[in-house]
Amino acid sequence: MSVANEENAVKMDDLRSLNTLEDIKFAVRRIDELEAKLKHQTHLIEQLFSMLDKTEETDDGIVFHPNQLRSCRAADTEKLNKILTELRGPMKGQNNE
Repeated sequence: MSVANEENAVKMDDLRSLNTLEDIKFAVRRIDELEAKLKHQTHLIEQLFSMLDKTEETDDGIVFHPNQLRSCRAADTEKLNKILTELRGPMKGQNNE
């Protein structure tokens, strides 16, 4: 499980400090919450790419993408492309498994 936010990451030292059954139950609940959140966010990203990948064809036979993310700033366009590429990578990996 990969979680971007470091404060949400469960570290081995944290696991070793679990002394009671209640500590373990709390840790398991927290892991379950984080996994559910990650699953939901992954689903939202998949929906976003599904919309962005949609193509339509005009009466003239021209294929186009009706849904787009744009910026009039060149630097922001580069950042958007980089972000989308990084987000799409894990999505492609899941489809191949």
